[in-house]
Amino acid sequence: MHSYRDKELDSLYIFKFWFPLSATWLMMAAESPILTSIIARMIDPKFNLAAYGVSHSVSMIIESPIIMLLSATIAMVHNGPSFRRMRAFAYALNILVTVGMFLVVIPPVFDFVAGSLLFLPPQVAEKTYIGLWILIPWPAAIGFRRFYQGLLIKAGETRRVTYGTVVRIIGILLGGFSVSLFTNFDGIVVGAFGLSMGVVCETLATRYMARGVIRRYKKEKSEATTKTDFLGLSKYYYPLALTSLITMSTTPFITFFINRSPFALESLAVLPVIESMVFIFRSFGFSYTDAALALLGKENEHHKALKRFAVYIGLFTVVGLGTVAFTPLVAIAYQSVYGLSPQLTQFAILPTQIMVLFPALSVVYAVQRAVIINMKQNKHVTISVVVEIATTVLLMAFLTYSYSITGIYAAAFSTICGRVMACIYMYFPYKKLISTHQ
Repeated sequence: MHSYRDKELDSLYIFKFWFPLSATWLMMAAESPILTSIIARMIDPKFNLAAYGVSHSVSMIIESPIIMLLSATIAMVHNGPSFRRMRAFAYALNILVTVGMFLVVIPPVFDFVAGSLLFLPPQVAEKTYIGLWILIPWPAAIGFRRFYQGLLIKAGETRRVTYGTVVRIIGILLGGFSVSLFTNFDGIVVGAFGLSMGVVCETLATRYMARGVIRRYKKEKSEATTKTDFLGLSKYYYPLALTSLITMSTTPFITFFINRSPFALESLAVLPVIESMVFIFRSFGFSYTDAALALLGKENEHHKALKRFAVYIGLFTVVGLGTVAFTPLVAIAYQSVYGLSPQLTQFAILPTQIMVLFPALSVVYAVQRAVIINMKQNKHVTISVVVEIATTVLLMAFLTYSYSITGIYAAAFSTICGRVMACIYMYFPYKKLISTHQ
């Protein structure tokens, strides 16, 4: 199966390969503005926006073991036997996360999470519980989708990944607007149902588009070049799954400290909106990890070309988010697009400005992570995430308890400091690998 790693790379070639993936992430970044803008215009927007953010975050923690399936599929599927083993591994992980979703909606478990861990206000907790029930199919659908997307990217079919995301956005629009227009359900139902419907539609479409790639792998029967069994895959994947789990735990920690800070409800309400805004520009870095992983080559021989192109992306993201955050565009975006009130918009502006460098840091981290995963040194990715989370949590605790800073302000500053520390840690193993294999 052609991996597109043996092509001579220039910026135009990288752009053509990467851009469909970037468009995919950009469209995914649009899903939250779509849903939050609907919720913000419905009854009790503060409670429903907060519940949407919390239920989404909890689902993403449970989903975290399957987040890296796309990257692992690109790195580990080389022939028919390795495809079959990765497919079995993906099935096992998807069963695991689905069981996790059912466990968290067991009333005593949910009461412990919402009350003892997150200290959610009763109105928010009640709506969050509804959202989690609706999101039960969401993690497994994400897992299957990422496995099939990995196969498509491995085969160089990046445009088909984008087509699948178009289907996802259509599903979100149909699901969200149908509930809001034709039922009397709360905004949390709009958000959760829209997310679930969108990703299920995308998974089915991606599976259909990957049928040719799957057929070719199924025809390969030889075991000669297969080196990794199920246990080997588990050992390889474990640090990546742990990385995702730790990463996803950031938001509940942030929620925990926000609940103990001034203006807690306002901070919880704008948190998913700010995350959505920043995510739009971070999406360029997210997509670049998978593109770089597919194009690096076995010995990172294309690293210089990919690093040079990453500089262009990083500069673009800083200028883009800065143009919004430091101009009147930020108020227009938050009020007209996201539907926030003028009061909530004021809470959102400064944190957005604090986060202006975060997308560029995501691009730096994407290149570092692609090199390290490509050389199968996954433990460094895990350690970097531990460094990031530890920095974020400690700063959040310090700022909220010692200085009583408004929660969303503390969250923005702590988050960007955490990512800086992760990039600093990753620089050393990344530099060593580049020096060794070039």
